[in-house]
Amino acid sequence: MVSPAERHDLESVSALLGLSPAQLESRLAGPTPPVARDAGSPEAGTTAKHLAGRTVCFTGSLSGRLDGEPITRTRAEQLATVAGLIVAPRVTKGLDLLVVADPDSLSAKARKAREYGTRIMAEAVFWQAIGVGVE
Repeated sequence: MVSPAERHDLESVSALLGLSPAQLESRLAGPTPPVARDAGSPEAGTTAKHLAGRTVCFTGSLSGRLDGEPITRTRAEQLATVAGLIVAPRVTKGLDLLVVADPDSLSAKARKAREYGTRIMAEAVFWQAIGVGVE
């Protein structure tokens, strides 16, 4: 169910994207595809497949919780590995992705990643990208 305010927003965005009112109605009428949020199945998200094989490094204290427990660095690295990523201990020029608890982090790893042009991803976005439903 879409509220009047949400409908107005959708209509505005659709117009900006060049979608016709009929295309919007078609998308609103269709079933919403299910999204799996099981921590054990990173295949759930298509982004996980795009990240598979890439190198990832973590910096900062993680804030996510899984099954009521804080996600430790070790657990984060395990989840990334299960999703097909290669965990790196440090930022190098070859690193593909740095996961940060705070996107405005000034940590040495974050500074180096910015210097190298490495993609920096907020922790919450990373978990969603690999299909891990965190609290």
